[in-house]
Amino acid sequence: MVYDRVADTLIQDIESHCRLRFAFDRFDPEKIVDPLREGEFRISVLDNPQATEHMEYLRSRIRLTRALAVAIPGLMMALLLAMDWGRASRWWAIFALTIPLVYLAVLITKLIRRRELFERPPKTHKVDKLHVYYLKRACLLPKSCDGKTPPPWVIFRNEVWIGLAFLVVSASLSIVSTHSWIRFWIPVVGMLLTLLVGWAWWRISITFYAFLRSYNEHGSLNKQQSR
Repeated sequence: MVYDRVADTLIQDIESHCRLRFAFDRFDPEKIVDPLREGEFRISVLDNPQATEHMEYLRSRIRLTRALAVAIPGLMMALLLAMDWGRASRWWAIFALTIPLVYLAVLITKLIRRRELFERPPKTHKVDKLHVYYLKRACLLPKSCDGKTPPPWVIFRNEVWIGLAFLVVSASLSIVSTHSWIRFWIPVVGMLLTLLVGWAWWRISITFYAFLRSYNEHGSLNKQQSR
């Protein structure tokens, strides 16, 4: 449970980008309304045991893929260290410290909001901030966007990617210090797995939001008709 909370904190901003990307499909800048009332949607699902079971199933998949995406970079570095175990590199202890220090540094930057390195995405109920975010984040607009605004790489403006880069650099330096060039496959595969699992987490999250919205629109309607 503690690790799940830490993983959630580490990538909460990327999750917010995902939520906003889905919410903007029906966001009208002319209306002052929350485009994705996730809390209300979840409460409405609780009235149906079958729908609740499916919702919890999706949430468990989200938690699992999120935990894997956060853990894989550290496991990649730990594998490199375990293969050497201080025999060939005199910097082994320093490289070993990069794992907890990088995770801790990123976590602290997420927790200390008054020293933000990057602008945080707004919550969907903060409609005034949504308008600013909507205009500045062209790559998160619906597919019907005219595409005239240059797409900013907003999702990469996050401390998580800095921490990931530090781990990759540390892994590369560890390989160079031991002259074990063949081990470069470990960080390469580790990064590919991280991106793959992260993509799966993103897609499952979109499916989760779509389920909540669909049930709120059609499930409640069917319940009224059955009455």
